[in-house]
Amino acid sequence: MIRLPGNGALGLIPYLMAGHPDRDRSAAAARSLAALPVAALELGIPFSDPQTDGP
Repeated sequence: MIRLPGNGALGLIPYLMAGHPDRDRSAAAARSLAALPVAALELGIPFSDPQTDGP
């Protein structure tokens, strides 16, 4: 969760792994979440070495 600028309200940033469990359900989940009042939507991209994710 993050504090949104302006009114200081808390905002939720959901995370989805792109393509999981399959392409169609992943896209449907992303569309459903995007229709909600979320601050952002983070999509993960599958990669063979998870150590390369993040700082």
